[in-house]
Amino acid sequence: GRSRRAEGEGGNAGYEGNPIPTENGEIEELPCIAITEAELNESYVVCCIVNEASVNFQVLAEKNIKPETKLTVLKRTPNHINLRVGNKECQLDKSDAANILLRKATEECSCY
Repeated sequence: GRSRRAEGEGGNAGYEGNPIPTENGEIEELPCIAITEAELNESYVVCCIVNEASVNFQVLAEKNIKPETKLTVLKRTPNHINLRVGNKECQLDKSDAANILLRKATEECSCY
């Protein structure tokens, strides 16, 4: 039979499941990491937003967080992440932050 894509499946379906090893058995490391795993006071660029159905885009827009935006993670608490986006500091709930993937400002990503 034919396989049907599940309704509501977004363009970020590639992030679900386990990484697929290359022909020689190595797993390719993607340079993108969740904002919740980013090092403090390091410069990052937003790669993409995953799990779009659970993201509050209005909050992200208000804080100017979108792909290719440079930001720095300043502080993490159990429920929030403090960021510098451009020259403004802001705070995100961890639930919103968990869907933002970053790369170091010096790296390219393969999200697109």
